[in-house]
Amino acid sequence: MTGGSVEASQQWQGGLLVVFAVCIAYSTIRGSFRGLLLQLVTPMAVAVSVVIVYFLADSALHVFGMSSATISPGGLMLARVFLGILSFYLIMLASGFLFRRTRDYDLTVSRLISGVGGAFLGFIYGLVSVWFLMIFIHVIGRVAENEVTLQTSRGISPAPVISTLARAKASLDSGWLGEVSHLLDPVPGSVYDAIDRWSSLLSRPDAVNQLLADPVFKPLSSDPTFRALANDPELLSSIEKGDLLGVVTNPKLVQFFTNGEVRQELVGKQWKGTRR
Repeated sequence: MTGGSVEASQQWQGGLLVVFAVCIAYSTIRGSFRGLLLQLVTPMAVAVSVVIVYFLADSALHVFGMSSATISPGGLMLARVFLGILSFYLIMLASGFLFRRTRDYDLTVSRLISGVGGAFLGFIYGLVSVWFLMIFIHVIGRVAENEVTLQTSRGISPAPVISTLARAKASLDSGWLGEVSHLLDPVPGSVYDAIDRWSSLLSRPDAVNQLLADPVFKPLSSDPTFRALANDPELLSSIEKGDLLGVVTNPKLVQFFTNGEVRQELVGKQWKGTRR
């Protein structure tokens, strides 16, 4: 399944270019005001936050009574993300007291070095932000494209946010901007193929039953939680409406597939999709 019914637009492409330019300009100007030293702290804060999330999160969350035994895998993942964001902003807050901003320097040469250096790093950070935004549009927009195609075929009007994501993705992929964005996209093609396979499966009313019968997922068919998904009203409603984003973000489905035992069961197995 692909988003063939979604058309690109030059106006949308122009709008995306304006958004990208604003992101870069804002980051550059902000960097010049913050100064070189504060800008250098940013990647360090990101690195430290990642280390905390991967190596120290369990110990830190255990202090607040949070563990795999007390909250769901999805809740634990959100707690880790919150801890990482909190760590980043605490480091940046502390750096604001330790290092000067550009305006705080007395010498003109010092202000010039701080401002130009900060602006340069801000420009780089702006480019990185745009890069991440393009990846987000490619991945989420692919799901949105498939959802628009499915709902249109059923005579259902897609939600405005879904249409917006799909149109943004189609416009990003067109013309010279599409060539550049695909060249810079680090996401393997297999990921987009997997999105299309899952979208094709989830477009069927008996999607969960199809998974239960699939050889890859058959070992999980005896799991009561997995079987309960086949009769979950919210999940069935999303499938019936062709709400693919609603399906893939369904809390019960996410919680099941983020469960450590389930992931261990699926390690090394590659789902190729189901037959029509």
